[in-house]
Amino acid sequence: MKIVQFMASQGWGGAEKVFVELCNQLSKDHAVTAILLRDTVYRNRFTPDVSICTLQSNPTRRNPFLLYELLRALQKIKPS
Repeated sequence: MKIVQFMASQGWGGAEKVFVELCNQLSKDHAVTAILLRDTVYRNRFTPDVSICTLQSNPTRRNPFLLYELLRALQKIKPS
């Protein structure tokens, strides 16, 4: 099964810790891709089994290019 997780924050906190732990545990039995914003500080906390996809657009709430880039990433990954 292909699993895609997306976190829309760049800092480190409780939700991000859960996100990283979930990705790492799921990657033991499934193909996991984590979609992250650029300049994410917790990028190095993932195991090598987790694929990382980084969105390069400006990470603001109303940026249509970021949404388009996210859509393109999901189409390319094709989660199941």
